[in-house]
Amino acid sequence: MELPKTVSMAGISIRIVRADLSEDDVFGFWSLDRKTITIHKPLPKKKLIETLRHEMLHAALDLSGVSFSEGGPFPDENVVRALESLFFGPWDRIQARLKKNTP
Repeated sequence: MELPKTVSMAGISIRIVRADLSEDDVFGFWSLDRKTITIHKPLPKKKLIETLRHEMLHAALDLSGVSFSEGGPFPDENVVRALESLFFGPWDRIQARLKKNTP
């Protein structure tokens, strides 16, 4: 599956690159300093899309400043995982129902 080379978020162009991350033992990562999302190369389509969404959530939290809120580093991994497991599934189902019921 071919991914876009960039995505614009908060008015900032974020590069999306693929690399072998086997040694890092991760599917992907977001670099605020480099404004880059790196995704592990050999991922199946579903996992690739989930990983891109996951890293885009990290980027959104960083670019909005939420990750750097007062009181120390924001535990954004917990928020990202909560959104993935609790919010997006129901949201996707609602969107499908709305599309089905829209003339």
